[in-house]
Amino acid sequence: MTRPYWPIPFRSTCTPFSKAPPADGAWAMVYGAGVLGLLSVAVLRVLFPKSRVAIVARYPHQAEIARQMGAERVIQARDAQK
Repeated sequence: MTRPYWPIPFRSTCTPFSKAPPADGAWAMVYGAGVLGLLSVAVLRVLFPKSRVAIVARYPHQAEIARQMGAERVIQARDAQK
């Protein structure tokens, strides 16, 4: 039997959650709202829908996308406001 191929970004995003999945109602913190951070939010929303997701975003457009993808809390880095 062959193993399914998972693209590396998706695999690297899923691995931490498969080793330590968040409990129902528990917070999962994602640090960074780049491609992998936003992918992490999407994976958490699909695989652990009862978990709560917070993310740290540097730029306003990242914060908006994170909210659209289901992040419950978005923390914006201070230096991005300057």
